[in-house]
Amino acid sequence: MEAAAHDCPHGLMIEQAGHVVYANPAYARLAGFSTPLSLIGKPVEALSIPAKAARKSRAGGNEGPPELDTIRLEFRRGSYPLVLHVVRDVSDRRRLAHDFNNVLTAITLYSDLLLERTQRRREAEEIHLAAQRGTAIVRQLLTFARQQPLAPRLVSLFAIVSSMRGMLEPLLGENIELITRSEGDHDAVYVDPAQMQQVILNLVMNARDAMPEGGQVRISTGACTLHARAAQRHPGLHPGEYATLTVSDTGCGMDEQVRKRLFEPFFTTKRVGEGVGLGMSMVYGIVSQSGGAVSVSSKPGKGTRVTIHLPCSTADLAADAAGAVIAQPGIGTGTVVLAEDDAAVRSSVAHLLTETGYRVLQARDGQQAVRLARAHTGNIDLFISDVVMPGMCGCDAVRQVQQLHPETRALFITGYPAKANTAAAGAKLLYKPFSRAMLAEKVREVLDHRPSAAVAGGPGSPMERELP
Repeated sequence: MEAAAHDCPHGLMIEQAGHVVYANPAYARLAGFSTPLSLIGKPVEALSIPAKAARKSRAGGNEGPPELDTIRLEFRRGSYPLVLHVVRDVSDRRRLAHDFNNVLTAITLYSDLLLERTQRRREAEEIHLAAQRGTAIVRQLLTFARQQPLAPRLVSLFAIVSSMRGMLEPLLGENIELITRSEGDHDAVYVDPAQMQQVILNLVMNARDAMPEGGQVRISTGACTLHARAAQRHPGLHPGEYATLTVSDTGCGMDEQVRKRLFEPFFTTKRVGEGVGLGMSMVYGIVSQSGGAVSVSSKPGKGTRVTIHLPCSTADLAADAAGAVIAQPGIGTGTVVLAEDDAAVRSSVAHLLTETGYRVLQARDGQQAVRLARAHTGNIDLFISDVVMPGMCGCDAVRQVQQLHPETRALFITGYPAKANTAAAGAKLLYKPFSRAMLAEKVREVLDHRPSAAVAGGPGSPMERELP
């Protein structure tokens, strides 16, 4: 056992009474010590793994500090418990998701443009669909790694369904009829619209695959009251008012054995290469995180019905500006500085912003963005920046640009959800991959909420309110 712990690639440390009694070589390296023996007897509170790992990373020329996951397990033994600390460096895995998000962002934006212009619409739709599938896989993987944050806001469930109809109909094909229906006005819920769109997309794609010869998909929204007995049939729910989203199909259905395993990660009845078995697990995870529950009824040859219950909100949708799910691209004016180290993302975002009417100054990193801002004599209305870039990070670049141009608003685009939450807490964020409509909506949201002019860095300035 000791040999296995010694060779383990993850950092392992055991403490007792607040002091280190064991550490393996991996932990010693992360803590900045040459050998594990150097740690024995040291107070645990005096150790700062992330800080020392970060200094080592910068000295090695890497892009910022490593991403560390820490697990703490406590075991009772005598008067003082033993506490096992497990520290894992997951930087490579998250960087891979980040790079994949960059690729998908460029494909999504250019396919949006093709859909508007090309006569070969079918081919453009297939490109767009492939990008959406890739996006779904990344989101599923990040959700299971707990790196895909929710951004809830007040929305109408039927508004979400209606906004997706133009996308869902081509995906279903000509031999499947799509019917959408609202069975009541009380469908206001507090959810992440993008994640709820992913839930609907997964359910509709499953319904399509269950009807190779064609059929019908029904999506309905409504409201209901769950009393004590009814709430008991839905684990996790309490008596009260709920909005409902139901997706049903006339497909092949499933037996009870399959239905019981439906939410298991990587469980699928599809052939190899046709599915990874994460779709329904993701549906379950998103709905549960949103305070709701999912129920499934199905019989072989009788189709499938999936019902989602979400807590109703009593807030007024009409008074809430977040009620709109996705805004259509409009006509923009003003100057935008864009800092993005990925050339494909930078080019596609700049292209679409320019077409929308903005003047775009492109920078490959934070330092170049600051130089562009210093040389620009007019106003800079918006600074769009990646959060993580070589050299100067997005947050530092924004601060320097706003010192030069106090009128400038900031929008971060990122493929590092966890890093964005810590580096840009409270700032306006747009997570990759995103579509043209999502980009246009977020840009307008930031610009339309511009506060009165204030000196950047001083009390009341945009940076003072939105960044730590």
